[in-house]
Amino acid sequence: MDFTFSEDQRLFAATLRDILSADCPPEAVRSSWKHPDARIHGLWETLGGTGVLGMTVPESHEGLGMDAVDLVLLLEELGRAACPEPVAEHVAVAVPLLRDHGSAALRDRWLSRAATGDVVLTAGSPVDDLVLAASRADLMLLGVDGALHAVSADLVTCTAQQSVDASRRLARVAWTPSDETLLSDDPAVLEEWLDRGAWAAAAQAVGVAQQLLDMTVAYVADREQFGRPV
Repeated sequence: MDFTFSEDQRLFAATLRDILSADCPPEAVRSSWKHPDARIHGLWETLGGTGVLGMTVPESHEGLGMDAVDLVLLLEELGRAACPEPVAEHVAVAVPLLRDHGSAALRDRWLSRAATGDVVLTAGSPVDDLVLAASRADLMLLGVDGALHAVSADLVTCTAQQSVDASRRLARVAWTPSDETLLSDDPAVLEEWLDRGAWAAAAQAVGVAQQLLDMTVAYVADREQFGRPV
C-alpha cells in the first residue's frame, strides 16, 4: 500500500504554504495576538477567495469537495504557519458536520457562504461550553446532553475567557437548545465530532513540529563551534 502523497497533493501543499507565507508571516501572527479577535488583516478573505475555506463544501454548494487527505495537508500547513484564524474549526469540523447532518434548508442557507468565507462557522466541544472564535462566528455547532445543535450567533450570549494561549480567543456560550437547532442526537455523530476535532488538532501539531524541526536544522547548519560547522 502506497502512503506517499501524489504529485498533485504535494503541489497543493506547496501552494498553501506560499499563500500562508505571504499572508500569515510570523510578524503578522505575533501582531494578531493583540487583536480582539486574533485576526490577520485580509487573511480570511484570501483563504475564501482561493477556495481554501470551501475545501469540504460540496461542489453543489460552490465548494471544492476535496477529500480527507487534502484536508490533512491544509491542517498541517495551518500548524506550520501558526495560523490564528479559525480555519480548522470552520473547514475540518463545522462544515463537515453541517454538510453531513444538517437539513437541506440549513445546507442551502450556510454552505455556499461558508465556502467563500462570507460567513464564519465554528464548533465547540461536545464535552464543555468553551468555543473558539465565538465572538466572530455566524453559526456555531454546539453540544448539550450528547446532541449536536446548529446555533446562529443571534441565539447565543458569549462571555470571553482568558486563555494561556495568546492566539486563542475562547468564550463560554449560553444558549437554549430547541427542536429548531437540533441536528442529531445519534451517539455515532458525537463520536464523529470528537474524532474530527482530535485529528484536526493532531494534524496541526504535526505541522508545528515539522516547522520546529526545519528551523532547528537550518539553525544547526549555520552554526559553527570552535571554527567548525556543528
